[in-house]
Amino acid sequence: MPTASGAKKRFWIIEDMSPFGKRRKTASSRKMLDEGMMLEGFRRFDLYEDCKDVACQFSLKVTHYHCTRENCGYKFCGRTHMYKHAQHHDRVDNLVLDDFKRFKASLSCHFADCPFSGTSTHFHCLRCRFRCTDSTKVTAHRKHHGKQDVISAAGFRQFSSSADCAVPDCKYKLKCSHFHCTHPGCRHTVVGMSQMDSHKLCLNMFGDTILD
Repeated sequence: MPTASGAKKRFWIIEDMSPFGKRRKTASSRKMLDEGMMLEGFRRFDLYEDCKDVACQFSLKVTHYHCTRENCGYKFCGRTHMYKHAQHHDRVDNLVLDDFKRFKASLSCHFADCPFSGTSTHFHCLRCRFRCTDSTKVTAHRKHHGKQDVISAAGFRQFSSSADCAVPDCKYKLKCSHFHCTHPGCRHTVVGMSQMDSHKLCLNMFGDTILD
């Protein structure tokens, strides 16, 4: 007959081999491996360590972390939040790239005419005056600029159906989207981007002679 100590030991082995016990052991091992490791962009404050942030609810109370990114101010307890928050910044960085800037709802963008300043998390295009609160519009607007870059590189300028191109006798003016060649003295007009390359090729080959 097993002794009390033997029964207790057998019970411990069974519990440790259960799925719950395995998950708990794995999580504990991961925590030990991660202990002392810090991701870039964060700072750790130990228990009773003054973080010197008057707005921090964790200061001098519990071990906690601060995000050191500019204009972020996120504070939290628990290392799992660090990884999740780092992923958040990665997503934002991949979204805004170098042609947009993101402003949190709690921060002013310092544009007097911006209706989102200090009220909503929003984005400003750094190439024009476009602003939005919807992150999906950031990618769409970037594609718009990319298209305009291609048009400009081909030597054309686009006019929408609602924009007056101010070109005398233009049969497309205020009727449909079209493109005018920007080469001095050239009055060539196209309605599709596929037509631009052939005209640019002619200009490169024959120069101003095709304008005569």
